[in-house]
Amino acid sequence: MAPAVSELEHRPVEQSRFRYERKFMLEEISVSEALWYIKSHPELFREVFYERQVNNVYLDTYDYKNFHDNLIGSAERLKARIRWYGVLHCKNVTAQLELKIKQGLLGEKQSWKITDFSLGQALNSAQLNVLLHNSDTPQPLLLNLTQLEPALVNLYTRRYFLSSDGLFRITLDYAMEYYKPLPDGKLTDHSCDSRRIVLELKYDQTTDDQASHISSHFPFRLTKSSKYVSGLALVNQWNC
Repeated sequence: MAPAVSELEHRPVEQSRFRYERKFMLEEISVSEALWYIKSHPELFREVFYERQVNNVYLDTYDYKNFHDNLIGSAERLKARIRWYGVLHCKNVTAQLELKIKQGLLGEKQSWKITDFSLGQALNSAQLNVLLHNSDTPQPLLLNLTQLEPALVNLYTRRYFLSSDGLFRITLDYAMEYYKPLPDGKLTDHSCDSRRIVLELKYDQTTDDQASHISSHFPFRLTKSSKYVSGLALVNQWNC
């Protein structure tokens, strides 16, 4: 799938350069305590967007290739998902097809709009293909997406912060929930992970030499675990 992505001639709605994305796992700590660490940081992080719910349908092959690539930490790996904001079961929202391409610690996101989207359409493989063909997804990419199936639905609350110099961004994710999608469009095996909070530090490659100064003020554990890997293992009761 990756070669087709790199060979696309179509320009996506949004395309960011490869950047560093460092994740920290916050355990046995409340959201208010996590906010205190962010807002008391010497780089004067300030909240720059409103709190909102993030919803995702992750797509994968029948044998979970993307899951296993992420689990073993392959140098080059991919995650495909449909993302929208607000209520999980909202109808006729504008969603996005997103591809997260990772090369080591560097990541890039490409996205394309999907209009008049509703959750049920993304949970059935046949309806999903129709949905994507009616969107502005480039044709070369569609050929690869037909190999993918809905693998996981998850949602969480996200807050956004920016350093005073504008060079570093932080997202704080919590109140995570996961579902297993069924072919008939229903959700099952609902699991909550209220104890897990993920803080992600994002910055351009040119500022990597300053990143250790930022992260040294956070007494949190650096992790490579993704929400997709954790959630899929949780709903399927897999040991990772």
